[in-house]
Amino acid sequence: MRFVSIIFCSLSLWSQLGAEESTPPVARSAHPEVGLRQQFFELNEKAGDLFARGKYTEAEQVVLQVLRLDPKNSEAQSWSRKVRAALETAQQAPLWGELTKLQEIEARALIAALEQGKPSQREHAEKTLPGFGLPVRVLLEPLAAQHNTGVAVAAQRILEHPALDKTSPRVRLVLERGNIDMALFEDAAPNTVSNFIELAEKGFYKGLAFHRVIEQFMAQAGELTGKGAGGSGYAIADEMNADVLGLDKLTGKDLHAKTGGLPLTERIARMTLKDIYQEQGFTYVKDLKSRPHVRGAVSLASLNRPNSGSTQFFICHVECPWLDGRHTVFGQVTCGMDLVDSMRVDERIERVEILFKRNHKYEAKKLAQ
Repeated sequence: MRFVSIIFCSLSLWSQLGAEESTPPVARSAHPEVGLRQQFFELNEKAGDLFARGKYTEAEQVVLQVLRLDPKNSEAQSWSRKVRAALETAQQAPLWGELTKLQEIEARALIAALEQGKPSQREHAEKTLPGFGLPVRVLLEPLAAQHNTGVAVAAQRILEHPALDKTSPRVRLVLERGNIDMALFEDAAPNTVSNFIELAEKGFYKGLAFHRVIEQFMAQAGELTGKGAGGSGYAIADEMNADVLGLDKLTGKDLHAKTGGLPLTERIARMTLKDIYQEQGFTYVKDLKSRPHVRGAVSLASLNRPNSGSTQFFICHVECPWLDGRHTVFGQVTCGMDLVDSMRVDERIERVEILFKRNHKYEAKKLAQ
């Protein structure tokens, strides 16, 4: 990708500028500009490999050497901020090396399409890239910094996704086959996230099975009996903002056109989804930053009625717009979606690890039953 090459090339040049006294000299051309280009290309492969393998500390040292030579070097100052961002990301999230090769290829291909400004790819990228977690920030930030371009707007919109927010809690479902990492959307569903983290810290999910798996729909877990019929003894309130989800504008006819199903009455076809669901008893909270049911979304299961969720959750295989406004989305898979896709009934969660959480007590507010 062009902008990744620019990163590598720039770091290569700084490495040579700051290390001429400690590294073997590179053969120089009689013409200074030609000689500089020779050094530039010869060091590119080394610096590129250094950055690609996640050795950001070494890259930072190269940048600092340049700044010691020229403290006002604006380009070096800019790259210093980007390398520092990469270091912060690396400290809080899996590096590319921990993703499957296929996931990395898919993410880089989407970013390349986004960089080239292909409108047909932007919507797909906006829905898909957050599923690769914090590492994509390093690659998206240069795009977002462009001025007055559709690419910059799209990249910035992706960067604003809570799955890429460094302050979002993150957890890991440990299975026998591998790990499923998830970012939790505390700003979108604070009580639901508190409920999940509280349960995880108590070891509630240890040994529980994915008791319900429907191919090309979702995989569900979190029920004590493993059959989906047992109750938890409590429930929590739904946390959804219908307006943020666009349900105040979408009609029954709109949803039917997307998903099909039984014929609608004329009245239901004209009504907004928000009005339809409110007639069914669902209530909404205006201040929440609710997220839709996209591929990889983690959502609270319920008893098919308002305010009835507790311990069970499900992960979407595909986009499920008919669930928006009826179930609380509280997270997103950021690594391990291949395990979700190949999930089988009765596959068990060995444990849930808390990778990062905010500095406060997580204790859910429960409803009386």
